[in-house]
Amino acid sequence: EGVSNLTRERYLTFAVGAKNVDAAVPKLARMRNDSMQTLARLRSDSEVVEGEERLRVLHSQLRPGHKLAGPVFDELSAKSCLSTKDVIAPSAIDFKPAGRNDCFEVDGMYGQVLGFRTFGSELSDRALADIIDLPLPLNVTLHIQAMDKSKAVALVKQRLAWMDKEIIDEQMSAVKKGYDFQILPSELKYSKEEAEDLLDHLQNKNQRLFVFTGLVYTYAPTLEELDEQVLQIMSTARRNSIELDTLAYRQRQGLNSILPLAHNHVDLSRMVTTAQVA
Repeated sequence: EGVSNLTRERYLTFAVGAKNVDAAVPKLARMRNDSMQTLARLRSDSEVVEGEERLRVLHSQLRPGHKLAGPVFDELSAKSCLSTKDVIAPSAIDFKPAGRNDCFEVDGMYGQVLGFRTFGSELSDRALADIIDLPLPLNVTLHIQAMDKSKAVALVKQRLAWMDKEIIDEQMSAVKKGYDFQILPSELKYSKEEAEDLLDHLQNKNQRLFVFTGLVYTYAPTLEELDEQVLQIMSTARRNSIELDTLAYRQRQGLNSILPLAHNHVDLSRMVTTAQVA
């Protein structure tokens, strides 16, 4: 769209735990129907991604700048020794191009995955839109794992108990030094207020707690262009109170995590509630 001829594609990948494929199919079917109905209420059409289209999506991320030629499954049937991985995977990936540890090279293209390290109390759609609207080759991936409500409440209560202990320690230290014990560090006071508010949302306002991981992937034909694109992404994110991490020594895990396979290999997450993803 626009002068940059941008093409945007949005994929929703969901996963369930099951003993085998037969047990997973009906669960996935129910989730698919629920997701499509929810998207329809938002006036957003959706369709199921079939096998060959899914392979093309994976290929576009693993080998940017290259097109997957011909009907994939026809080629596989003619060469029975091959699998789908042989068709879409590059021959090699260098995760230390020019001695760097924060990017990788594949088929003459340089790529880098960034992770959401911190962001404000709310992650608004405007903040994400500002990143997505950049005229750059981008993949913005959000991993969201729902937490069981009883476990979420127990976790928040445990954090509150830990904060109460910290407050008591601070007050005892203040008394020994002759200071006013009612004056607490602002960060500790604010953290406790946030935790109490979170507990109230979970118990009384039907909120859910989620484990969230955000990733941004971009690529360019040269390292100089890649660095310029990364700087532009990080600057745009910072304007929306989002700090991005370069994932040094974790580009392999980052690349695996941005693929639409519902697997998160990056240990860089934080807790958010339903209301915080606005």
